[in-house]
Amino acid sequence: MARMRVITPRGSEFIWFENYRGVWIQLTEKTFVESWERLKRVRKFEFDKPFNKLVFTKQPYCSITGIGTIIFIDRGYKVMAVVDGEQELWSSEEQTCNYILIHGEVGGAESATDGQGEFSGARLVNISVRFKDKYEDLYFAKMGKYWIECQYSQFRKMLIEERDRLCMNITETRKENTDGREDGPSTSGNS
Repeated sequence: MARMRVITPRGSEFIWFENYRGVWIQLTEKTFVESWERLKRVRKFEFDKPFNKLVFTKQPYCSITGIGTIIFIDRGYKVMAVVDGEQELWSSEEQTCNYILIHGEVGGAESATDGQGEFSGARLVNISVRFKDKYEDLYFAKMGKYWIECQYSQFRKMLIEERDRLCMNITETRKENTDGREDGPSTSGNS
């Protein structure tokens, strides 16, 4: 979509365009505004696609797992669906997504460079949705290739299991890194 200001000897005016199947067509101002609003509203968050910095903002989040990311939707946009590949976790015509909490380890930057989304490795997700002045939290866990919606108590149990798994990995890594080393200063070298 594009808006162009045309300046003539009689003054200036705006002309509005939309690219439809590779062809730019001129629109009325009213049609342009309606199309622009629809474009901003019909958005979805896709775990398996590159992160869209124009629509979303991400920040580290202190999860019970110790690792997490919170994704905010920038003002002016309305996210009506959250998907992972072909699988839809949530969608609604009436509700909108406020934010998405991703708990635990995810694909990271390396997955974004191999054509996958930065969050393609997500396994535990909390989606906050709103309808008018009512808010609701939805909880999802990835079991194998499929996402399931779960109750908060079940979700919390999985978060604790994920935290314990991550702690065990850290402990094992530290142990592997210290095996075979002596404590204290090195005694090798010239005396």
